[in-house]
Amino acid sequence: MFPDGPDVELLDTRPPRPGRGRWKVLGAVVVAAVAVGALVVAKVKDGGSSGTTGPSTRPGPTRPAVSSQPPSVSPAPAGVVSSTDLVFARLGDVVYAIDAGRLITVNLQTGRRREWPTAVPPADHYALLADEGAGRVWLVAATEPGATVESLDPTDLHVTGRYAPRGQYIDGAVLYGEFFAGTSAGVRLLADGAGRGGRAGPALGGQPLAMTADPDRRRVLATVIGDRSIRIGAWRGGRVHAQVLARSPIGKGDLVVAAGRIWAAGFGQHGVIAQLDPATLHVVRHSPLERDIGVGAVIVDSARLHLLVRLGAPTDGAPTDLWCVNAATGAVTRHWPAVAGTAVLNDHGVAVLAPGRPIGWLRAGACRG
Repeated sequence: MFPDGPDVELLDTRPPRPGRGRWKVLGAVVVAAVAVGALVVAKVKDGGSSGTTGPSTRPGPTRPAVSSQPPSVSPAPAGVVSSTDLVFARLGDVVYAIDAGRLITVNLQTGRRREWPTAVPPADHYALLADEGAGRVWLVAATEPGATVESLDPTDLHVTGRYAPRGQYIDGAVLYGEFFAGTSAGVRLLADGAGRGGRAGPALGGQPLAMTADPDRRRVLATVIGDRSIRIGAWRGGRVHAQVLARSPIGKGDLVVAAGRIWAAGFGQHGVIAQLDPATLHVVRHSPLERDIGVGAVIVDSARLHLLVRLGAPTDGAPTDLWCVNAATGAVTRHWPAVAGTAVLNDHGVAVLAPGRPIGWLRAGACRG
């Protein structure tokens, strides 16, 4: 069913790079040439090429050790993370994460981990959101009565703004420097692009369940609990009411926008991975993966071209099946059984951050950001 079969393991701890095979062949040729040259020199020093040579006192050529790190970089620690299931966000090749109560960054190309002195507020649960349009990272520390939302400079993670949304925090979305908070009081513009506090009025009636930004259309999408049903709406800043409202195909779940397409994944009467029409928000396509995900699906990560999806059942840190889904068509690009750790999708492929191990890279094939 899947194009590359289920027998896929971690490839190595080096990020994939175009042309690696060509350089391996060239390296083998160079090593062979050096070995032959060393043998000729040894023969001349031991009495020339004619006649019987005596035993050489020069050690023979040794096979070079295979490094587990990319060339010309500092070695990574034995394990880049200590948590099984990370809260993370990504800007380019840098992953921002909360690991064992500390704010860290991991460079996917070098494998380097850095811990930052920025204090992480105590909370019941956390969220990190990356705003590529504004080059900003947002940290949410949520408790039962409320939450603290902080904007962070991505270069050194110092706090550039701090906000307190009203109500219990549920989800959020970032759009060109603006932060929209979904709480028990509704969806609100918490901070505008200039770092000022936003409007206090709710953007969508009802309690939100999931939110995401739709950057190409400069709007925010949210599923909300209405009077009789769960609806999905699109809202543009400056307006109180949703521009579009439609019945949501999911109850609990995720909304993402990738490749300009809107996807809803999660739990309905069965597992759902559905593409929505951007104008009406009605379902226009279902991914064939719905046949294999059982009661629900969770979108682990998304990028420009693909989605990473796992089974919706709680894993408690146990290995779980992982699928790469084409964001334009919903077709399955790759399947990996029993993946342990946090999977991250970027332009180089799929990285896995697992406790006590260096960064691993799945055999991703065409599954790239």
